[in-house]
Amino acid sequence: MPDAIPLKWHLAHTSWFFETLVLSPHDNAYQPFDHRFAYLFNSYYEAMGPRHPRPQRGLLSRPCLADIQHCRIQCGRCGAGSAAPASELMLTDLLHLLSCNPLLQARQAAGSNALPVAASTADLQ
Repeated sequence: MPDAIPLKWHLAHTSWFFETLVLSPHDNAYQPFDHRFAYLFNSYYEAMGPRHPRPQRGLLSRPCLADIQHCRIQCGRCGAGSAAPASELMLTDLLHLLSCNPLLQARQAAGSNALPVAASTADLQ
């Protein structure tokens, strides 16, 4: 699905966002981890410059996850490393990815000692 995005892209996008819109404008000495990330990980901010086509994000094999993690560490040293990616988007993309597998989902045997998939919640009143 062209709208689905790889999980590592979400991690890189949030790092790019903090570098571009929070760190760089407020710290003249801050240097972005990699200037090429601006093209790869800009989502839809047209004023921020050109960006990689959304339907082709799943084809990005580079940068590797380690480089993205190093970028997040650099952001963290400047106080923005705790920024969480848009979790609901990651979950949606992951669920879509899993739904495209032609094999059925793995099932647990009844009565197994595995952890429950979802926690129960109290009824809404």
